[in-house]
Amino acid sequence: MCWADSGYPIQTWLPIPYRYPENDTRENGIFNFTLSAIRVRSEHCNGYLKGRLRSLQELRIMVDSVKKLKFAALWIRACIIIHSVALIHEQDNGFDISDMEQHWAANIEPDNRERVPDQTRAERTQHLTQAKAHRDFLRDAFLDFRRHGRY
Repeated sequence: MCWADSGYPIQTWLPIPYRYPENDTRENGIFNFTLSAIRVRSEHCNGYLKGRLRSLQELRIMVDSVKKLKFAALWIRACIIIHSVALIHEQDNGFDISDMEQHWAANIEPDNRERVPDQTRAERTQHLTQAKAHRDFLRDAFLDFRRHGRY
């Protein structure tokens, strides 16, 4: 699952925060706050990994299909494994990675986004309805978990 801010279009695989006037309910506000916290932590991890592994900086792919999402996830997973092995090696050999973290963070380049293919109005409406229903499902599951400790 990917997480995004309200600047992105809602997708079934990309929940975004509720916008005005939907964000006026307590439940939607809790969902928005939680989504924001998830995104901040995720962005910190992304920045750290992109600073360390240049191949992630070069991973310029518009995730607009399940196939592309799976490819990006596989690429990122491989980089996380490489990062984990490198951390073990550095710890075993007494490297201080705090100095390197600042260097990695300073070398992150902005991404270039590609344009999403055009859809018919009916396709956009249907997709939007499905994506909003999925976001509502995620919100309800999260709130149920908070209340009862289960899904």
